[in-house]
Amino acid sequence: MGWEGLPSLSVLRAFEAAARHGSFSAAGRELNVTHAAVAQQVRRLEEHLGMSLIYREGRGICLTPEGAELSASLSESLENIRSSVMSVLGRDRDRALHVSVTPAFASGWLVSRLGEFRDENPDIELKLHASPKVADLKRDGFDLTIRFGKGVWPGVESELLFKSKYVMVAAPGLVEGRKISRPADLLDYPWLQDLGADEFLI
Repeated sequence: MGWEGLPSLSVLRAFEAAARHGSFSAAGRELNVTHAAVAQQVRRLEEHLGMSLIYREGRGICLTPEGAELSASLSESLENIRSSVMSVLGRDRDRALHVSVTPAFASGWLVSRLGEFRDENPDIELKLHASPKVADLKRDGFDLTIRFGKGVWPGVESELLFKSKYVMVAAPGLVEGRKISRPADLLDYPWLQDLGADEFLI
């Protein structure tokens, strides 16, 4: 029998829950559906397989030999699925969030706000990596980067956080008596650059 011939997962879950609880009502409460809906799903499964899986005894239900075999197998399989999903989710939650930022942005804007972020997100372990280099997310293992620019970087998605104004700072004696009215007027001035950074100062 191929996959297309197998019963649906919802039908199998309904039967497994009813078999485990010995009750349509209890299974319905677990699955958040009515007991009638559970009973209908079980009947569909029996019709699909062409065999009886349960029979009524008093106010409860009992399993036929085929039903008991199927129930045991389904319980183990569904638990394996649940455990696998929870394991994957657990690893994702335990993993730190790695963020690459420029040194200037980290010291000038981000650091003062980290306390508030951690108070609001205590389950997130944040790892900051301050570097002026444009990070390669896949190669360098970062989850996201924060950079100045127009946001046009091939192979990644970008979103504008906010616009930032640049302010030129210079020693008074350097610019005294000299007019600076356009960016091109700065080309004749010497520039100072912090080691390891690409952010310049006059």
